Amino acid sequence: MQVIVSAILSIFCIILLGFVLKRKFYKVPKFWAILDSMTYYIFMPYMLFYKIATAKITGSSDLLGALLLVLICFFIVVFLAIFINFFTKFEPAKFTSFFQGSIRYNTYIFLGIVNAMYGEIGILTAAFLMAFIIPLINIFCVCIFAIYIKKGKFSLQNTFKNIAKNPFILACVLGIFANFLNIRSEILEPLKLIGTSAITTGLLSVGAGLKFEQIKNLKPEFYLSSFLKLIFYPLIVFIGSKMINLSPQTAMVCIFFASMPTATSSYILASQMGGDKNLMSLIITLQTLISMVTIWLIYVLASA
Repeated sequence: MQVIVSAILSIFCIILLGFVLKRKFYKVPKFWAILDSMTYYIFMPYMLFYKIATAKITGSSDLLGALLLVLICFFIVVFLAIFINFFTKFEPAKFTSFFQGSIRYNTYIFLGIVNAMYGEIGILTAAFLMAFIIPLINIFCVCIFAIYIKKGKFSLQNTFKNIAKNPFILACVLGIFANFLNIRSEILEPLKLIGTSAITTGLLSVGAGLKFEQIKNLKPEFYLSSFLKLIFYPLIVFIGSKMINLSPQTAMVCIFFASMPTATSSYILASQMGGDKNLMSLIITLQTLISMVTIWLIYVLASA
């Protein structure tokens, strides 16, 4: 119990530091844009590549079980989100924010907690899940925007090209190849040094993106997306993990994945494709804050 409390507090202290730094000391937006870019394209991919390339991959059946569980639960949440819209009749732009808030996850917080709790073995499981889930999430989100905002005017070919260029996916795939080739870890040591800062810079960026002024504009879309993402999704993953008898560590990585707040990148997609970016900002900010409590509660329940 003390470990998870310490891990969550440490992570949210770094997020809070990012919030303070942007508002009090580093107010130039370009600085944070550069930091985001370096974390996304350099630090995090290098860390994932090194962790996977040097990991001792065992328990493949457990990994496949974890992936199957997360995928099934993901589709349940996707279809439930669409089903809810039949009754609530959200405005198209608001529905896209509600949808992203229901299915996306914050990579930096996820990897930060998994790394603090389980180290390299946990990162390996996390990377395995991410390699499959990231493309799926992007496809669903782009399609939802195409249907509700762009009225189908999008290129599936360009969507797949963008997914193929995703630095996290490339890092995971290349890391698997490097592991298969059994490249000596000494050769990859420089990558380890580069990737060391990934989680810290990522969490600072999360804090820098928080916008507390949005709290006064609470909407039903926020409540429903937060319920699906922070409570319903991790609960069905927890129930599923018991049904298929995953190992405790693998099950917890899956549960942590499902319990993450929505990704800060959701705001970028909302801005670029005509979504409700103000609502998206509200969902990102409050889910991030609320998740500090819900992640701990879900962990307590899963560990009981």
